[in-house]
Amino acid sequence: MAYTHRFVIPDASGSILLVRDGAGWALPRVPSDEPEILVNAAPALRDVAGEDVFVLREVRFGPMPLPNEQIVYVTEAVSGRSGSGRRFDEDALADMEIDPLDRSALKSWFRDDAPDSLQPWQRPGWFASCLTWIEAMVPNVQEVRQVATWCNSCILRVESPTARSYFKASPAYFVSEPVVTALLAARFPRRVPQVLALDAERGWMLLEDLGDEPADGLPVEDRIGALIAIAELHIASIPHADALIQGGCLDRRPAVLSDQIAELAADRTLPLPNDLGDRFQLAVPRLQELCAEVASSPVPATLVHGDLHAGNSMRTDGRFVTFDWTDACIADPFVDVLMFLSRLPDDPELGAAFLDRYLSAWGDVVPRSALVAWTEIADPVAAMHHAVTYRGIYDAFGSYEWWLFEGALPRWIERALASPRLA
Repeated sequence: MAYTHRFVIPDASGSILLVRDGAGWALPRVPSDEPEILVNAAPALRDVAGEDVFVLREVRFGPMPLPNEQIVYVTEAVSGRSGSGRRFDEDALADMEIDPLDRSALKSWFRDDAPDSLQPWQRPGWFASCLTWIEAMVPNVQEVRQVATWCNSCILRVESPTARSYFKASPAYFVSEPVVTALLAARFPRRVPQVLALDAERGWMLLEDLGDEPADGLPVEDRIGALIAIAELHIASIPHADALIQGGCLDRRPAVLSDQIAELAADRTLPLPNDLGDRFQLAVPRLQELCAEVASSPVPATLVHGDLHAGNSMRTDGRFVTFDWTDACIADPFVDVLMFLSRLPDDPELGAAFLDRYLSAWGDVVPRSALVAWTEIADPVAAMHHAVTYRGIYDAFGSYEWWLFEGALPRWIERALASPRLA
């Protein structure tokens, strides 16, 4: 699908940058085949706004986003340089010939109806303080380029004459991520990225460069390396479980999850479709029984990533490094396995092959027969782990961002209820 990314670029006075569009005017725009935030738009935006343009957020029209093929972003031009576009205030725009979608976006912008739940990096002025901090941490910064942004994080690539590094800002809900990542990197070097600098209070950190081979860009069969790497990390973490909880990892072990499942089912404000809430409540006793069975299985609780997929792993010098530890916890390791398998192409044979390789990594720790039995009871429990996680995310980000996550909670509950173990 072809997408058009349009950019609202205000200055300090609120005037908006427009470019010529035939006989009229339009917001700067960049076409793309991708719906995500467009990092490669930066060079094109330089021509009209200056060098340093950072995306703050999407412009919304009511509670839902724009149609996918037309995405509008509010941005900030930090450098203040002038380009080929022209700036107009709100009064001047009234009588101008402007693309209808652009005019709607501008009306939304001038209403200033952004909710209080926006993250700091989604508001004007944040990038200036961020860049000051980066320049204090990295000598001779040459360029800072935005890599990605949404309510969950803002990621910048930092270039200097000697190295590349990555800055990440986390929301208040995940503010402990820098400290936890540093803890994990110290205990499991070469498996977790090194933290070069951090600001624990603001949830900022500067990470080492991991290269240019994300696991989700590799051929599917090569992605098994990322799952094997996490299996090795699971096993290596077993003696450290209590210390990791003390260091900031959440306690999501089966006994804790059992109580969380009951609390989730009792919450009648959940946005669940049809009769899913009723079916979920009826299943709670059996789900709690399964939590107890997982807790008593030969597979111990381990360090768990919580959002493990190939996009959160990089192949670096032939090894796989796992990053994005926002959901780091001590839990049943099948939580990671289920998420990873769910993000593979829909091919039962492929999933079975990946699971087999994961279980093989445990061969010296747990007998194969016990591992197979464990996977059957752990599957619905792991699905409920993810459901509980998404309930917390709903609370953290508010209704303005719910459309990003709204399908995840019911999907994971349905996934748990579909297990033969609940029959």
